[in-house]
Amino acid sequence: MEDEPGSWTARFKAPKKTGAFVSLKAHAEAADGLGVDQEIIRAFGLK
Repeated sequence: MEDEPGSWTARFKAPKKTGAFVSLKAHAEAADGLGVDQEIIRAFGLK
């Protein structure tokens, strides 16, 4: 799979732990040094 310019894709395997939640962290930085950090706590639950 190829991403569009300016986008990204992440893939991961979630643990098989029911009743738990997954939090996500991302960091992006441009060539000129400007950057952004994002954290989503309890982004989704595991079933």
